[in-house]
Amino acid sequence: YQRRVHGEIQLHYKGIQAFSASGDPAATAILHRHMLQSKCRPLVKWLILDNALDVEENFTDDADAVKVLGLLPKETRHALAQLLDATGGSDVGHFLKLLSSISGSCQIFLPASDKKQERQFLAQKRRVLKDKVAVVPAESSSAGQWFLDACILLYAQRRNALLYAPGKFVPHLVRHLEASFEESDAEVREALSRAQGLVTQHLLGEEASQSTDLTAALESLRSVLLSKERS
Repeated sequence: YQRRVHGEIQLHYKGIQAFSASGDPAATAILHRHMLQSKCRPLVKWLILDNALDVEENFTDDADAVKVLGLLPKETRHALAQLLDATGGSDVGHFLKLLSSISGSCQIFLPASDKKQERQFLAQKRRVLKDKVAVVPAESSSAGQWFLDACILLYAQRRNALLYAPGKFVPHLVRHLEASFEESDAEVREALSRAQGLVTQHLLGEEASQSTDLTAALESLRSVLLSKERS
């Protein structure tokens, strides 16, 4: 678990760094906070419980992390408390540096950076995204999540980097993608714009368009994205 999640955090952090070059600090902050809360914080809780195995108490995975910290040796408690506090911050890079600095005192194994493994991990994540996007949801209630996955896949195709983003990040991501389009990208620009418009209408509860229109728009975007994966 630790190795896998640490690898995911590193991979997605590189995606954040690539996106930050767009000059949109407010949007970049959303990515940092989402990663810290959704990926980094669960990892820290796992590390706390892992270090608590030497304590003569029984804890479940749902144990209160702060209470468990109080039972750990002073050096370990202080290091993991700092790491837990960092998950409430706004910088994934700071979290990763802190994690590396305390790895020795907290018995945390962090594998050395491996470019080949990183490429394989990125390719694996892209395949997962492609499989998700390959199936347009039959239920319109799932259209928002599908569109988010489609936008992240498009970003990966254009930047060779991966983002871990919440649904509220979609407008920022679409603007970023649109700014990168060239004349030759007219097909994907049109498909992305139409799908976004209809998905937004659906999420806002506007029934101006039929569900068949929404499905057709998602199918069109799916076709464009998967053709790029094959090329």
